[in-house]
Amino acid sequence: MKLPVITLLASCFLANCSANLEQIASVQHIENLPDLVAESRQALVYLKTTREKDGFYRDADLLAHYYGGRRLRRSGSTLTTREGACSAFFIDLAQGHIATNQHCVDGVKSLVLKLANGKAYRGEVIGADKYTDVALLKVSDPDFDRQGLAELAFADSGKLLQGDDVFTLGAPLALRNSSTTGNIASFNHPSAREFANFSAAITDSFGEYIHHDAQLLSGNSGGPLLDAKGQVIGINSFGLADGRYDVTGMTSHAVSANTVQHVIAQLRESGGCKWGDIGVSWQRLETDLRQAWQIDDYPELSDYDTGVLIATVDEDSTAAKAGLQRGDVVFSLADRKITSHVDAFNVIAFTAPSTSLTVRFIRNGKVKKKTVKVALRHDPYDARPVTDTSFLWELGVAEINKGSRFYKLTKQEGLLITSDRAFPREHDREGCYLISVDDVKVTSHKQAEEYLADKKEVTIYSQCIRGFKKYAGYSTLREDKQFRKELELMGEE
Repeated sequence: MKLPVITLLASCFLANCSANLEQIASVQHIENLPDLVAESRQALVYLKTTREKDGFYRDADLLAHYYGGRRLRRSGSTLTTREGACSAFFIDLAQGHIATNQHCVDGVKSLVLKLANGKAYRGEVIGADKYTDVALLKVSDPDFDRQGLAELAFADSGKLLQGDDVFTLGAPLALRNSSTTGNIASFNHPSAREFANFSAAITDSFGEYIHHDAQLLSGNSGGPLLDAKGQVIGINSFGLADGRYDVTGMTSHAVSANTVQHVIAQLRESGGCKWGDIGVSWQRLETDLRQAWQIDDYPELSDYDTGVLIATVDEDSTAAKAGLQRGDVVFSLADRKITSHVDAFNVIAFTAPSTSLTVRFIRNGKVKKKTVKVALRHDPYDARPVTDTSFLWELGVAEINKGSRFYKLTKQEGLLITSDRAFPREHDREGCYLISVDDVKVTSHKQAEEYLADKKEVTIYSQCIRGFKKYAGYSTLREDKQFRKELELMGEE
């Protein structure tokens, strides 16, 4: 007698589950999705890139971040080529303009564009912006075959809502014309970029971005994120994995359409972007600080998500001249409520240089207001912080340019060790700073060369930066006559 009841209950349960699944599917379904995908993918472009691969310092190391503009080559490196692949899409078919990520075309030696009509053409980079990870490309041949191709239109990403349906197009793992679906999870999540492997440090990357759950894999970068109408709401830029590096644990992020359009307009005009800066760094206003400083007692900060801290203020910056100080709790910039350090950074960056904006903040229990003039943001990569290299026995070294922005920010003394031919090595000194020789501080080639003139062996003290850790230690340096002969033969001595 019990079996029929159980069967009936099971049938009802399955029926309810089926109904619920159908309801969920209908909520997540984009109307006419197959038609939208078929139309949109006519604008899709598959990028095939070739780069030179060598021993240059890379931005994964903090030291390389500061010396990136110099691209100092490691000793003994040989040039090879490395191929890569990304996605892109037409935004102006008549002009042959294509949008993609900056990291897809960074340092490319050659660029091949494979179009949706099966034709392939050489491509050129009109401009790229590493801060927002946006690049503008062009088909080299102005008379390329446009038959069977299309362009995509941008939507206003400022009108998007959490939970909106989205779909992507791209070439994950070189599988061209692939698409995935999902919905928007969040916007400008404060912690997302802190874990992303960007070419620039977190404090040097900005722009609005969209967190969504449509699956992204290698090769999806540069492809479009589209809404339910088939309009571009972002360019897929990066994905974050959980500790297991499981694809199911990935979160996907796209540069918002409004950011992309702002960047593309500047790249079209000048090939580069001008960003605003006031000379401060921002810090999230965490729960413990809000409680310790009784932040929530202020009407201006009654909203838990409102407010951001000024962590540092550069000397001679426009913020310092306006009277802003470390520890100020900013709740409004240009009459816009500030909810996170990402938000504050974006407001400043997207404000045109020479523009004045109002800063409202709390200091020592009092609400204050200052007017700050936005300056042009300078790129430490362009400051050329080191001079030409020379050799101290088996070490290649470079001086730090005291007039560079790098030096003004870091006050770093010593010589950069660009190559280390010593064998055996006490430790890897390449990429470190040579601080002293026999405890005598050195800051120039001449000073070090004069000290070594009558020496055969010395003890050096070097300081190294690996990621976010700093190391220091002593090691020996010996005259290497064989290496000197090799340099003379190469004409480097």
